[in-house]
Amino acid sequence: MAVALFVAAPVLVIWQPRGLSIGWPAAIGGTLAVLLGIVSVGAVVQVVRIVWDATLTFVAVILTSLALDSVDFFEWAALHVARASNSEPGHQSRTAGAVRCERATGGTPPAPACVDHLAGGGRRNGRQCG
Repeated sequence: MAVALFVAAPVLVIWQPRGLSIGWPAAIGGTLAVLLGIVSVGAVVQVVRIVWDATLTFVAVILTSLALDSVDFFEWAALHVARASNSEPGHQSRTAGAVRCERATGGTPPAPACVDHLAGGGRRNGRQCG
C-alpha cells in the first residue's frame, strides 16, 4: 500500500489530470499516508520543525515576486540593465525593442524581424511595430 501511494502521488503531481493543481495530489497523498499509518504524526511534526523556516522563506519570495511583477518591476529593471550595459552598439535598442514589442503583443515573444526593425526606428512597412 505504501509503495502504491508513494508512486501515485508524484505521478499525479507530474501528470496533473484535468488541470489539477500540483498541491492537491501532494496534500491528499500526505493525508492518506498519515491516516493509513504509513507516516506517524510525530514524524510530520519533526519534519515541519526542521523545514518551517525554509518553507516560510520560499513562500515570502514567491509573494514578493508576484508583487514586484504586478507593478512591472522586472520589465523596468531589464530596461535599465539593457541601457546600462556596455555591449556592442545597437544591442541596447534591440533588447528594449523586444520588451516594447512583447508588451504590445501581450507577452508574446516578438519575431526577430520586429526586434531588428525596432532597433532601427520602430516602423515596418509603414506600420508601427510595437
